Amino acid sequence: MRKLGIQLDEYGFVKNDPFQPWATNFPGVFAQGTLIEPIDIPETASRVSAASARVIELLCDVRGSLIRPKEYPQERKIYAGDARIGIFVCHCGKNIGGLVNITRVLEYIKTLPHVV
Repeated sequence: MRKLGIQLDEYGFVKNDPFQPWATNFPGVFAQGTLIEPIDIPETASRVSAASARVIELLCDVRGSLIRPKEYPQERKIYAGDARIGIFVCHCGKNIGGLVNITRVLEYIKTLPHVV
């Protein structure tokens, strides 16, 4: 904390403003819990929630600014014949194989046009 220049009190806790208990003297650095005083977990959770709300407030203006549209390569034809559909059947042990007659499903698939 000292390397960042964050002010500490005489006991080594982070100094803070009672009206903004999440804030430190270093902009963008927040402190809570046992960094500022001896405190129990429920009170820490409550105060951390307030600090989180402040972070969200600071970030709301730049929300979505790092999103870039996805770029995909140009599609190209890799098969000169007619389009075909691939069907993959998993017997998956008892989950599916115990309820579905996989052999009959495979026989039926063979009768479908354009299916491999």
